[in-house]
Amino acid sequence: MASAAAFSSCPCRRGVRAEQVGASLYLNTEVAAETPLSLAAEKAAQLHALLVASQEYDSDCGNVSDDDAPEAGIRTHLLSVATTLAGEVLALSELAAQDPARLR
Repeated sequence: MASAAAFSSCPCRRGVRAEQVGASLYLNTEVAAETPLSLAAEKAAQLHALLVASQEYDSDCGNVSDDDAPEAGIRTHLLSVATTLAGEVLALSELAAQDPARLR
């Protein structure tokens, strides 16, 4: 008899819920009264601001060639957040494109 996958969930806090199913961990964000397109626009603005801040940070620090320097670690974290935001923008844009009625 196969055992059911272990499931654990925490209550929603500030629109974020964490769940664990077996070895997988899911973080879900709940957003009220938004359309996929308006949320994609908001995420795109966040991504733009992050990239501008990253560019300004790089220009203040100069071109650091040492991959072990603290600046390289910060740059890696900024790019990780930017990658996540870009993926969210893409997913929301694709959702909005599937159903034009969601644009309203």
